[in-house]
Formats: sequence, C-alpha cells, structure tokens
Amino acid sequence: MAAECSPGREPGVTTEKITEPSKRATEYQKSMAQRRNSKSDDILPQYDFDYTKAKPNRFAGRIRSRVNGMNKPNQRIGSINNSQVGADFEQVAQKFFARKGIRLSRNFAVELGVSGKKRHCFDLGSANPKVIVECKSHRWTAGANVPSAKMTVWNEAMYYFHLSPKGFRKILFVLHDKRNRDGESLLGYYKRTYSHLIPKGVEFFEWDETKRKIVKV
Repeated sequence: MAAECSPGREPGVTTEKITEPSKRATEYQKSMAQRRNSKSDDILPQYDFDYTKAKPNRFAGRIRSRVNGMNKPNQRIGSINNSQVGADFEQVAQKFFARKGIRLSRNFAVELGVSGKKRHCFDLGSANPKVIVECKSHRWTAGANVPSAKMTVWNEAMYYFHLSPKGFRKILFVLHDKRNRDGESLLGYYKRTYSHLIPKGVEFFEWDETKRKIVKV
C-alpha cells in the first residue's frame, strides 16, 4: 500500500528538511544577540575626536542673525526693537513742535468715550494749548504693498480723535514713505482710501527723514 502524505507535502520530503529554515532563523537570532552583548560601550575609534584642536564656527554669527530675523519678522531692519523706533519718532515730533512754541508731554491722558468716559493716553499732548498727537512711523511693506494691519492702527487713531473732547487740536504725525512704482506716499494712500473715516479738523504732518524736513499735508 502506498504511504499517505500530509496535505501540502510532497512524497519523499522528510520533516528535517522542512524545519531547516526555522532552525537557521533561530541560530541567526542567537548570533546577533551574542554580538550585541559583546559590543563595548566605549566610543568607536573613528569618533574619538581631539576637541582641543577644534576651531570656532565662522558661520555661527550669520546663522544667529538669521534666526533672530525669523523670530521677529515684523521688526524693522536695522533697529534694536520696534518700541525704540516709536520712541525715537515721537522725539522728532516733540522737538519739532517745541520749536513752534508748543511743549508736548508723552503719554498725554484725556477722558473720552461713547456711553461713558475713560482715560486714553495719546502719544503726545498738551493741556495749554490743547493739542493731542498720534505718531505713526509706518512704511509700505517690503514688496511695496499696503500694510493692512498698520492702516487699522491709523483708523483706530482717527476714532480716538473723533471721541476726544472739543477744543483740542488733533494731529497725526507720520513718516513720509513713498513706493517706487507710482510715487504715492503712505499718507497719500490713506487719505485717498479712508477719507470717510477722518474726522473734520484733523491735521497731518509728514517727517521726511531723507531731507530732514517736516511738512504739513
């Protein structure tokens, strides 16, 4: 009688031959484990550097300045910080009006509001004569586009002028900045686009830092 075969097994193939692959895998795993256990924790010779001979990285300063620029993308190039830029610009306005006989103090508080009154500090101001000044040293963007967020700040200043008590002279003191493609100044663009938000009587002064001149517009 012919010998019966297990399903999937060809006649004449012994059990030992079938189990050989699993034996080889087991032996391989054992050898790899022995290798790992035999490895030393010491650093490999090719990584054993003499750090006493290392030299400073000449690119470190450049990388640091680039990283700082990326961390502060809205900071004006060449300035320590935007707060200092604003303070210096206010000082220009202060000196200009002082030459005109008007002494302005910084953070000048005025009571204003719609349904109630609350103290609001203007950049510069005086009680005698009654003058309030907002200073904005904004520019066109690097791509000569409109700085939309800055225009919102200008609109906010107009709203405060609108709420301020009667009898105050209201002045917006800005930086004269033109874009090359059409020669339009940022103030010119603002007055053309947002004229409906500008209260009556608001005065505009431009500081041209190139010509060192201040012009009433």
